[in-house]
Amino acid sequence: MSDGAELPGRGGAADESVREVAALRAALRNSEEERQRLGATLDSIGDMVTVQDPDFRIIFQNKAMRDCVGNHVGEYCYSAYERRDSICTDCAMREAFRDGAVHRLEKSLAVPGRPERIEIVASALLDRDGICLAGIEVVRDLTELRRAEATVRASHEQLLKSHAELVATQRQVVQQERLRALGQLAAGIAHDFNNALAPVLGFAELLQDEPEIRRGTPKLRSYLDMILEGARGATDVVARLREFYRPRDPQEDFAPVPLRALLEGVVLLTRPKWRDQAQAAGRTILVELDPASPPEVICHESELREALVNLLFNAIDALPLGGTITLRARAQGEHVRIEVADTGTGMSEEVQRRCMEPFFTTKGAKGTGLGLAMVHGIMRRHQGRVEIESATGLGTTVSLLLPIGLPSGAGVATAPPSGPVRRLRVLVAEDEPLVGRMLLELLSSEGHAVQLAASGVEALEKFAAGRFDVVLTDRAMPEMNGDALALALKRAEPAIPVIMLTGFGALMNAHGEKPAGVDEVLAKPVTRAALRSTLEQVSARSIRPESRGAAGTSNPSS
Repeated sequence: MSDGAELPGRGGAADESVREVAALRAALRNSEEERQRLGATLDSIGDMVTVQDPDFRIIFQNKAMRDCVGNHVGEYCYSAYERRDSICTDCAMREAFRDGAVHRLEKSLAVPGRPERIEIVASALLDRDGICLAGIEVVRDLTELRRAEATVRASHEQLLKSHAELVATQRQVVQQERLRALGQLAAGIAHDFNNALAPVLGFAELLQDEPEIRRGTPKLRSYLDMILEGARGATDVVARLREFYRPRDPQEDFAPVPLRALLEGVVLLTRPKWRDQAQAAGRTILVELDPASPPEVICHESELREALVNLLFNAIDALPLGGTITLRARAQGEHVRIEVADTGTGMSEEVQRRCMEPFFTTKGAKGTGLGLAMVHGIMRRHQGRVEIESATGLGTTVSLLLPIGLPSGAGVATAPPSGPVRRLRVLVAEDEPLVGRMLLELLSSEGHAVQLAASGVEALEKFAAGRFDVVLTDRAMPEMNGDALALALKRAEPAIPVIMLTGFGALMNAHGEKPAGVDEVLAKPVTRAALRSTLEQVSARSIRPESRGAAGTSNPSS
């Protein structure tokens, strides 16, 4: 056999080996190409990727990771990698190698030039038998995302704050609109209300001076005093309806008030409701006045009386099955505490939070929601406060705390100077017959000569035909109102004093409103003292020469 002869089967095995080597080389080339493509792909993403073997040797880092921490590809152990300022100062990869699960964590960094906030996801690559071949760690820069989220949270919080402010502003606007509407309503009813009240107050004051009343029984005099107190207190109600929280007028007069007498008067004024009406409805209500002698307080008496009456009425309404109401007063530090306590139904926490809001009521159609709001306003004007202790089913105690001394800026009421009353000739223009009759009697009792006119036109005619020292006129009258009458009088006689006595007087004075030609504005119902003082003031400023001396007699029929 020659040397060139082939052994049987030898060529087939060699060819197979060559083919296997070629296939292996092709596989290696494909693997390298795949590795390069994979590397290029991983280099193209923004997340930082590290591949490590089970001994924590770094096999691969993509471009993002190399740019961030430098080219540390090599045989560095994980702890050495950490010491070389790697981002991954955690054990996420170690945990992934231990249990083969995916581990996530988020952390902050404090390394200059590195991300501030990162997310790390570590996972292990396992073969078919569950043996760990390598681990992949992906690091994502969350700095901008978390900043954006923080910005969104801050914006959301600011939005919530702005929304709360908007809701509060809306509530305030609604409340102001309600109060404004109430003010308009009060202005509309003030004239009729005060005209109806004026004869009550005027004739009650006249009765006080009657000899028969002076010689009458104590009960008769007591009842007349109560009528006067009620009428005087009612004069302030309409003027204050739309001004629950108005600042106290610096010129508002305060005076020392004996609390014992005031509390006793409040009990008597409200007795028809807590005793008579309650008994008619089958309820028994006892009102007890603490026997302790309460201190004196400096206050606006009619306002404090109004506040206590409101509290007593509320307590009565809280006793649908009857019960007890207790009034007490005592000194407490720099304040005087006045308490109205009842054994009634009590208030829930929600009702306690809202009970002083204007128009809030739990009485349905029977309530206006103005009582406690007015009490709150009165206490603010007295530089005091209201405290409420209550629980559902356990009754309520409302306390009024007033400064013992004079509130800052308040004036102390002084009695008008007494002296001889100058007799005047007075022309009264008033279209309400009862009010006109009351003014005639009241002025005549002071020694003045009075003529009545039922309208502005009639008053102008009488003024032209006679001699007068002062003119008293209503505002709302038929044919010619008080504003027009005052201007006409001043054109005829510039020195004639004109007093406008009107049911709108409280509102006009609150706004400083004085029509042209009017020297003074008085509110109905007017007291004898206020009318006397105003007449003295205007007549002293301007007395017509021919009016000096004795005045003529009154003319009731005119």
